[in-house]
Amino acid sequence: MLLTNGAEGPIGKYGYLAIFDTEEVKWYNAESPLKENFPELFFIASIRGGYVYAIDTRKESTKYVQVDDFATNYDEVKEICDKFEKLIEFEYLIDDSE
Repeated sequence: MLLTNGAEGPIGKYGYLAIFDTEEVKWYNAESPLKENFPELFFIASIRGGYVYAIDTRKESTKYVQVDDFATNYDEVKEICDKFEKLIEFEYLIDDSE
């Protein structure tokens, strides 16, 4: 955040990732409709259509999760990994070749 204040673009062959800048972090974590349904998630990134990534603060250790843009309950939250680097790798390795 100090160096780039977010980043956005293609990642890997099929992936795309937008790491939120400070204004978007503020909006997602204070005003977004998703925050109303998921008050214990801290939103940090998006694929800009389909999914948002967040840190699940309900867990004792850091867990990065994926949330559908239209999700309404925690049953729809998918745990991805425990390190930011693995989140980047997860998006990098997406295969939408079908």
